[in-house]
Amino acid sequence: MKVKGVIVALIGLLIMGFGVGMMLYSLNSETSSWGYGYAMLAGGFLIVFSGLYLVYKAKETGDIE
Repeated sequence: MKVKGVIVALIGLLIMGFGVGMMLYSLNSETSSWGYGYAMLAGGFLIVFSGLYLVYKAKETGDIE
């Protein structure tokens, strides 16, 4: 469970990075992709939060692989 939680959190950080990249890209381009950037940032945050929750539950129950 702990390893799964860490992997989920890393995937969430990757998605958050893409969201920030899209927001920075939309500063210099004519087509605005702020909405996509915010959506990816929020989705990545939720995925990181769920991954950290899995790590917390693994610590609490002692189910550490």
